[in-house]
Amino acid sequence: MSQETSVVNIDQDGDVILELSRPVRKVQLLVSSKVLTLASPVFARMFKSQYKEGLSSSSSPLGNPMVIPLTDDDQEAFTLMCN
Repeated sequence: MSQETSVVNIDQDGDVILELSRPVRKVQLLVSSKVLTLASPVFARMFKSQYKEGLSSSSSPLGNPMVIPLTDDDQEAFTLMCN
């Protein structure tokens, strides 16, 4: 059984893909790390350089967004929150 992937462009100039996976369906949300940082203290801490995500964000080549897997989060709720 293959996994269906849906890509949702929340921010077409986004630099981060939030990947929410379930056994049958994967959702990838293209978002802006700057907007997430301003909206959430959790993401603000996550994107600081001492964390893996922060290091990846600063070193990702242009046009190649960093992927952050969020395997335990609700796909629909997270999509609504990012919109």
